[in-house]
Amino acid sequence: MSMLSAGLSVVGGVVGAAGAMQEAQAVAASHEYNAAVAERNQKVIAQQTHQVKKDTKLDNRREKWGIRAKYAANNLGMTGSAMDVMADSMRTQALNVRRIEYKGQLLELEQEDTATLELMSASAARTAGTISAASSILGGLGGAANILTRA
Repeated sequence: MSMLSAGLSVVGGVVGAAGAMQEAQAVAASHEYNAAVAERNQKVIAQQTHQVKKDTKLDNRREKWGIRAKYAANNLGMTGSAMDVMADSMRTQALNVRRIEYKGQLLELEQEDTATLELMSASAARTAGTISAASSILGGLGGAANILTRA
């Protein structure tokens, strides 16, 4: 009977180890998927930021030419306060474009960080699974040894 109990203890340890490894693989795969999604999001954000910048620059040009047209319609030259207004508008427009670019860079960085953390979590899950599997096997062997020693 003690041999059967010892054998079952070893089998239980091996089954526990297999379960630990399977769980670790599933957790790691989940983290790797999340990392891939974050990397994809990073690319999408870069594309969106590029397009918003492009659209904003186009809108800025339209606004600039609209201001010039209004000045011309009112027989105002591009000197003095008219030039100051135009220069201020152009500075504000340039600042808005830089803000769009900065916001996009922050969002990309956030996704890059998310991907990195997910890959680190996947690695940690695999390591934890290996340790848990080894622990299960050692526990099974220890239980078997204990049973055989008492016999």
